[in-house]
Amino acid sequence: LGPADDAISGGETAPGRLPLALATPERDVVAVYLPVGGAVTVHGAAAGGTATWFDPRTGETRPAQGQASADGVRFD
Repeated sequence: LGPADDAISGGETAPGRLPLALATPERDVVAVYLPVGGAVTVHGAAAGGTATWFDPRTGETRPAQGQASADGVRFD
């Protein structure tokens, strides 16, 4: 995985609040960090796969339900 700002869009834009993404070169796996929560749209091959929310504070995981759009899948 490597930095992949082009794999996502949306979210907060203020310093320290900007979502960050790591992805494979094929964009079939994307990991997104949302420092303050919020919504983000995932682009590329990963947008068609499965998604899981992970809370690093608790270690809890849960399925993420996204809404398909013309440019990817939006997660709130």
